[in-house]
Amino acid sequence: MSKKNTGPSLVIVEWGDAWNASRWTSLEQAEVDHKPYVVKTVGWLLKSDKKGVSLVDSYVEEDMTPGGQHFIPRGMIRKITKVK
Repeated sequence: MSKKNTGPSLVIVEWGDAWNASRWTSLEQAEVDHKPYVVKTVGWLLKSDKKGVSLVDSYVEEDMTPGGQHFIPRGMIRKITKVK
């Protein structure tokens, strides 16, 4: 009996995102804001290696055509959780 191809694993990637303020701020506020935004991205994991992770936010099950590809550099990743 063959096992059905279930495709890539669904994961939640928590990562620190760089950002750019489009507003002027005080020096005091700049000190408070001196940190990355914590982002959680949900998707199907295509590849994970020392460079980072590639995932897609959708794919066509019939022929595994991916949609909405994301790449997150390894140094920005805080945690990867597999969704059961």
